[in-house]
Amino acid sequence: MKHLFKSALIVSLCLMPAALAAQKITSTLKGTVVDRDSDTIILIKDTEDLRMGGAKIPIENNSFEYELEVEHMKKFELIFQDEIQRGGWRPVHFFPDSSITEFTLHPAGEFEKNIISGGPLNDKMAEFNDEKSEIFNPEYRRVSEILDSLESEGEKYTDKYFQLLEMAREAESREEQSKLFGRVNEMVQTAEAFRPEAAKYYMLYDSINQAAVNWELGYIKDRDDIFYYSQLFEFFKYSQYHEYLDPVIVDEIFQKYQLGYPDHPYTEEIANRLKGMKIALPGNEYIDFSAQTIEGETLSVSELIEGEVTLLDFWASWCSPCRTRSKSIIPLYQQYNEKGFDVIGVAREFNNTDAFEIAMETDGYPWISLIDLDDKHNVWSKYNITGSGAMFLVDSEGVILAVNPDAEEVEKILSERLR
Repeated sequence: MKHLFKSALIVSLCLMPAALAAQKITSTLKGTVVDRDSDTIILIKDTEDLRMGGAKIPIENNSFEYELEVEHMKKFELIFQDEIQRGGWRPVHFFPDSSITEFTLHPAGEFEKNIISGGPLNDKMAEFNDEKSEIFNPEYRRVSEILDSLESEGEKYTDKYFQLLEMAREAESREEQSKLFGRVNEMVQTAEAFRPEAAKYYMLYDSINQAAVNWELGYIKDRDDIFYYSQLFEFFKYSQYHEYLDPVIVDEIFQKYQLGYPDHPYTEEIANRLKGMKIALPGNEYIDFSAQTIEGETLSVSELIEGEVTLLDFWASWCSPCRTRSKSIIPLYQQYNEKGFDVIGVAREFNNTDAFEIAMETDGYPWISLIDLDDKHNVWSKYNITGSGAMFLVDSEGVILAVNPDAEEVEKILSERLR
């Protein structure tokens, strides 16, 4: 079943040839900030992770200015630093396809008032978002209002959901709390958390989301410029889209863009993720990759797999759910390692390995853990991983036995195979 609990989807260089897309372009970013007490805005490429740092642009007297030089035309993001510090932010997307790109930016609660001007790609993005909102937002609002009404009447959530939520909040250990909140989230995703009437409307969310994705894919398929290529890339960047994508249909669309933009950063990223979407599944052979040891030696996973059963654990020092999941495997490693069970960790880190070394010492992982620093080896994209890491259990032949198994599922497989 697809995830049922989702809010509305995140939402020339016209017909620009690939050669022009690869030329260096300089755009001066000029912005006015309205009714915000913010002093810094972060600039990143949409192909980068915010944890890489990005460029910090100071805001002085409610305005900012920055000269941006790019090699490939692509979408960029501006994010207010104070929003990042509060733990929730909404990026301002734009294309630097004009000598001057101007912004009027409002508080987060008035995001729709933001104005971006300069270049046909930004105009196209605004028109596209307006059309999409006009088609789908009324239905999203209708469903949201009904669910809000059910919640105010106490008819939204089940008693079991509230009981589990209370248990999670009162859990004594961080590990137990993380496990319980994971179960709470699972109840929401499968609609088990909701009373029958509320569950029905969450299923409507799912239908609206699928319709919105299909509508957008239709647009992307019939066009071939860099704006629509950025929209295709966005489907792979955010995990909430993945269950709505048919790999066969997306692959057909991608082939056209791949031919038009062979050297564009979107192309390698989408190719990796599309392959991972189609191959990183139970019954298929795992995807080999390389990463580095803490000493800087580059190793391939195929060199390391020796046991009868190996768990590939994709984690990160900054990812609490990843680390909780990884620690739950330590007792199984201690019990089954001599019988043929091994674990290979792969940590996605940024800027340096300091936090990685602290996490390794704090959590006490007894197995080797490689590092993909600043996505140098694009390991996570090769497995189409977003968010809080992943686990892949493989046998001695490299066949994937399970994807994202919990400790209980891993133990069940080990007990059957390693007697």
